[in-house]
Amino acid sequence: MAIFRLILALALVFSSAFVGLHLSRRLSRRCELLREFVKLLTSASLRISYTGSDLAAVFSENFAGCAFSSDRPFCDQWTEWIQSMRDSLKADDLALLTQFAQGLGTSDTDAQQKHFRMYTELLEGQVEEAQKELEQKGRIYRILPLSAGVTLALFII
Repeated sequence: MAIFRLILALALVFSSAFVGLHLSRRLSRRCELLREFVKLLTSASLRISYTGSDLAAVFSENFAGCAFSSDRPFCDQWTEWIQSMRDSLKADDLALLTQFAQGLGTSDTDAQQKHFRMYTELLEGQVEEAQKELEQKGRIYRILPLSAGVTLALFII
């Protein structure tokens, strides 16, 4: 019976540590994704201004390997792609990225460049917020579940 309790206590400690690492990793994943979107918007803005390619061609070279088709409306494809990342991004991030595609392709090149700059700056603000959240909550997310697991393990033993 004592061995069973010991094994149960160890399993509880390891699983609580795993939960803490998973929660912490979700915070860092959000930060990484937002940084990748900033890079994507910056490079897409340059491609549009220098090559004049359509949106599907410009955005098909992205960090996630998502290929956009010229046969379907770009906004719909973009929204589907963004929604596929809802597990890693907050609702504010999703809303911002979804709104980005709604204003594309409807105006001249100068307006498009301003649109890209505005959303790049807004995303950089989201990156800063995500970085602060990672610094503040990352350690807590790793330590709190582990300490709860250790406490429960001590009660089991």
